[in-house]
Amino acid sequence: MKGKSLNLEARSLKIKWAGKSVIDGIQAVGDRDYSRAQAWRYRVQSPDNWSLVLAYLVFPGGSRDIRILECSDDTPEYIRRLKRGLRMSVYRDTGRGKDWVELSQAQPDPDSYREERSTLKQADEIQLDQDAGFSLGSRIEQLGGSLGLRKDILGESKTRNNYYCAVFPHDDHRIPILCYIVTRVLALIRAHQRS
Repeated sequence: MKGKSLNLEARSLKIKWAGKSVIDGIQAVGDRDYSRAQAWRYRVQSPDNWSLVLAYLVFPGGSRDIRILECSDDTPEYIRRLKRGLRMSVYRDTGRGKDWVELSQAQPDPDSYREERSTLKQADEIQLDQDAGFSLGSRIEQLGGSLGLRKDILGESKTRNNYYCAVFPHDDHRIPILCYIVTRVLALIRAHQRS
């Protein structure tokens, strides 16, 4: 399991390993039942002194996702909203022995009656790089993965084949944690700064 040595920066956010635990009474994405999950925790610290605790969760049966478990009191509400949704599922490409995540981007939902509600939208590589503040594809390659369209990397011909994804070695947390930060946290920070 690569990730314990995680020490990344994305824009001005610092991401560090914060330990492993077991969480009871938690739901996997798309599951109605509550269960227990293994949680690999990562602390995200902002230069404005707010912080988050993210978790890479592994559920019985093998489903995996990344979500926010904790927010400091001074975390902006538009970021705190991520604690209630927009989790990132981690999928297994059994044909290649790799894992992958889709790089849909969190954006404020203009059609919502609640001001701080967000939704996921398709993003292109330029948008991903702008949110990251660096070439996300290059950083993913440095960490041992690759970035591209689902049709090119996974060979898909489904409706979401033109969505970007990141593919990485099985059970390596560094790339999916970085992708979550870029597509959820940094995307919302940039959207908030633009509004």
